[in-house]
Formats: sequence, C-alpha cells, structure tokens
Amino acid sequence: MRIDEDELRQGSAKWLDWRRSGIGGSEIYQLACFADILAAAWRRPGLAKLKPAAPPPAWVEPPEVLVARKLGRLPEKTANFHMRRGKRLEPIAREAAEQHYRLTFPPFCVYPDSDPAVRVSLDGFNDRTGTLIEIKAPCAPWPTIPDYLEYQTAYQAQALRLEAGDKRLVRAVTALTIREGDVPDEPTEVKAWRPHLWQDQAFCAGLARLATEFHARHIRDGEPVPKRFSPSAKTSSRAARVGAKN
Repeated sequence: MRIDEDELRQGSAKWLDWRRSGIGGSEIYQLACFADILAAAWRRPGLAKLKPAAPPPAWVEPPEVLVARKLGRLPEKTANFHMRRGKRLEPIAREAAEQHYRLTFPPFCVYPDSDPAVRVSLDGFNDRTGTLIEIKAPCAPWPTIPDYLEYQTAYQAQALRLEAGDKRLVRAVTALTIREGDVPDEPTEVKAWRPHLWQDQAFCAGLARLATEFHARHIRDGEPVPKRFSPSAKTSSRAARVGAKN
C-alpha cells in the first residue's frame, strides 16, 4: 500500500505511530550490523551474509534499543540540528532533481500487504521511469557512498517491488546530497550519487526477510533479543562457537 504525503506527513505523530509498526529504511542498516548474531540465534545462516564488512559507526544502536523504541519503552530520537537541517533542505534538493531530470518525484510511504513490517518513507519516486531518489544533508562531504545509504536504498527498492508485485519496477536509484554554503549568499550544492546494492535482488530480499523476522519475533511476539546484544551480558563460549559456525 502507498500512502501519500498529504495523508501521512513524515515526522508527524501519525507517521511516528505508523513507523513503530514496522522496520523503517533508516533502521535496516542497524539490524544488518548484527545480522550474524541474529542469524545464529534464529538458525537462519543465510542472513549472516547481510552484515556489512566495515565496523558500524558509533551512532548505530543495538537491536534491543530498537525494540524498546518500537514498544514505547524508550522515546523516539529527538531531532538534532543535522536532522532539522536535512528536513529543511529536502524540498530544495527534490526541486533541483525535478528540474534536472524533468520529472516529478512525489514523496510517499510504502508498506507491502505481503510484508507489512517493511515500512519505508520515500523522499521521491517517479513511476513512469522507475526512478527512486533519497536525499541526505551530510555535515561534511562524503568521499564515497556510505554503507548505510546503500542498505537504505536497497531496502526501499525492495519495498516498492513487493508493494507492486513487480521485480522490474525500480529501474534507477539516485542519492542526492545537499550542502549549504558557508557564507550567506554562497549557493547551495546538490550532488548526485549512484548506489548499486539495490540491483542485487537476492540481497534486497534478504533485507526484507531480516526486517520481517526481527519484527515478528522480538516486537510482535515479545521474544527476548539475544543476550549477546546486551552490553552487560557476557558472550558464552557456546554462543561464540555457534556464531562462528554460521
């Protein structure tokens, strides 16, 4: 199902409630950072391959924190300066993309009926060309596309495919970074990037399975998150062996 921005405005209280009922695009990378541990606990060794090769950034929260936020035991993250700036600059970047490509990119939310735990808020998608855009406002220039963006756009592409029942629906993905000038009259810079993981449909399907099973087990059914996620818990030698085996 698709929900237009007019009906479900991103950042609103209604949107936050909707988002708590599933795993969002900005959360899938955090789960993937622990995919090897989840795969061992669930006896789903194939999911371990989703774990990024690089160590996770400091801002990545363990899955037990994600569960607590989804269940209302912890508050939602407070919008910081960078998040507020990104929200303010997003329409500027979208307009720049629409002028450059001569296409429209309406924002909307998606959750497939077949996998309702997969919930994404798209910055823009053009149905006619199958072009998905994701907008970021980084505080510093990127040397390369960060892993979390590759995972986010791959997950978004899979949500669109599942919702439409069409594996060929998404035909292009562009990430736009927007940065303001350092002086008041300096022009704003918009730069395009080309993620590639969204083209790996097996990888994208794996992300959807990871989100669906995590939500079903640990949020819907209340199954405890594996103890290894807890900073205070000691990893047993048996758990270590299981993790290594898978």
